[in-house]
Amino acid sequence: MRKRLTIVVIALLLCSLLIASAISIHRAKYLPDQPSEEQTQESETEHETEATEVVYTEYTGQAHQGTGITYRGSGANADKIIVIDAGHQLHAMSETEPDGPGSDTYKAKVTGGTQGALTGLAEYELNLRVALALRDVLVKQGYCVVMVRETNEVEISNAERAQLANKVGAHVNLRIHANGDASTSLKGAVTICQTEQNPYNANIYKECRRLSEIMLQAFCQGTGIGEYRLWETDTMTGINWASVPTTIVEMGFLTNAEDEAIMADEGFAAKAAQALAAGIAQYFAMDETQVPTTTEPETEAPSGDYEINYELEAELGESFTETYMTMKTTGNVRMRTEPSTRGGEKTTVLYLTPGQEVTCVGLGKNWNRVLMDGKIYYVSAAYLKEVGE
Repeated sequence: MRKRLTIVVIALLLCSLLIASAISIHRAKYLPDQPSEEQTQESETEHETEATEVVYTEYTGQAHQGTGITYRGSGANADKIIVIDAGHQLHAMSETEPDGPGSDTYKAKVTGGTQGALTGLAEYELNLRVALALRDVLVKQGYCVVMVRETNEVEISNAERAQLANKVGAHVNLRIHANGDASTSLKGAVTICQTEQNPYNANIYKECRRLSEIMLQAFCQGTGIGEYRLWETDTMTGINWASVPTTIVEMGFLTNAEDEAIMADEGFAAKAAQALAAGIAQYFAMDETQVPTTTEPETEAPSGDYEINYELEAELGESFTETYMTMKTTGNVRMRTEPSTRGGEKTTVLYLTPGQEVTCVGLGKNWNRVLMDGKIYYVSAAYLKEVGE
């Protein structure tokens, strides 16, 4: 009797073990693994890092999916951020959005664009050809380049494109387009900026106007396309949402046979890219040549306690002449916590707008040391100039 009872108990135990094993296998098959507390903390840390850092793309000359593709700068142009916005995309977005922050007027997020009357060349395709060619030129020249898109298969509205340029603090936001019109006689390149009375961003009108003037002249000289006009209007969503220097370059009329023949040519993209890059270089060069040299610097250090990290400066190979003076920005400027771009967005703590005055407490070859709110920051020397008496 005892033997039978023992056998029954053992059999029940074995059955229980088999059932538990089957349940475990079933759960493992259909339910995801549950991370440990340590794994969860690591995952959250990684997510936070991805959310706060710029993700730089390795330059290979190939196109990438998505939007906001960013290439790290190098050399003298490393701090100059150029956003290239190839206008339109494969599919239009008929949904509407405000044509400016807080506006009651709504427009389609993205229209389909125009196309060549003879070749059928789609504007969105032409715009991307030129944008990719310009990217290649600017990356090789050391600029930090942000591509709104590198393929036609994206969905990003005009307001979102402008907001991307704002987010990265673009020094130049270049929107590449081609024109179309019911009249086939209209031809020539056009650049577009806002008016001086723009209700959303009139504060950057002068910079946008200057950028538009320079880009129109450089583009026409480099491509052989004639100059039609510089157009000021407050009807462009992609301009109204921008808080950084922005221009639209309408490269020519695809509805005009002469312009279309030039733009559809196989070598046009490379030629246009070189012309636009020359315009960007000229835009920055004019900033540097306008710096006055007659101002007497202040002779006394600013009052208040502040700490200079001399060890960090030495580590990065930067030296400064401790000269004290009031300076002002010549464009949209990034303030960094170290005289370097090695940390990307980690070292970018705030932005200054054109014409803003700062107290400079050290002059360097590539950087200036700035005192603001009792703290030391560093600004690219190319974007500060002395204030006259």
